Amino acid sequence: MVFRITPDKVLNGRIDHIDIGRETVVEIIDCKGLMELPCWPNVTTITCSNCPGLVTLPCWPNVKEVHCVYCPGLVALPCWPNLLYIFCYNCPSLVSLPCWPNVTYVNIRYCKSLTELPNWPNIQNVYCVYCISIKTFPKWQYVSYVWCYNNLGLVKLPNWETVKDVNCRYCPNLSSLPCWPNVTKVDCDNCTRLWLIPNWPQHVQIEYKNCPNVQKHMLLVVLQTDYLQSAWVPEFINL
Repeated sequence: MVFRITPDKVLNGRIDHIDIGRETVVEIIDCKGLMELPCWPNVTTITCSNCPGLVTLPCWPNVKEVHCVYCPGLVALPCWPNLLYIFCYNCPSLVSLPCWPNVTYVNIRYCKSLTELPNWPNIQNVYCVYCISIKTFPKWQYVSYVWCYNNLGLVKLPNWETVKDVNCRYCPNLSSLPCWPNVTKVDCDNCTRLWLIPNWPQHVQIEYKNCPNVQKHMLLVVLQTDYLQSAWVPEFINL
């Protein structure tokens, strides 16, 4: 059962007077006058949507899943010890994220003030989209999926040893990609400064539309040498 908190329940910027009982799932929607939340001990899942007055959130001891949707005043989040999943959408004032010890899934979109992400020890899935101030990412040890498209400031990606799927399309300042050893799918469409694709096996699915420098470099290498050591020759090149 979901316990919903609506604007009519906010009193002087707070909702301390509300007893949620033993509920574990809470939704707070359109509470524009809300300034502070209680530290509910039993909450495991919480959604804050369109709450511009919130600057931070309590350190809920048992929270596992957090959704922050259009909270423009939010500048920081606590280091929730049991967090597994977080979704932040359009939180433009958010400047940093904690190194949550157990988080496995992070989805961050339109958080333009973020300049870096922590080296989360157990992260597996990262979606970081339209975070235009981020220039690179940590070398996460267990990450499998990284979707980081439309990050205009991104200039470099680490050599993740476990990554399988990377989507870095529309990152115009990326110039090269690491040779990820276990990758199976790469989408780098519209990375206009990209000039080199590693020598992955033929089973790796690669998309690189509108990457003119990649195609020019590949053709130049083909014309100058009989074999390639650092670039994959696409099938459309007629040798």
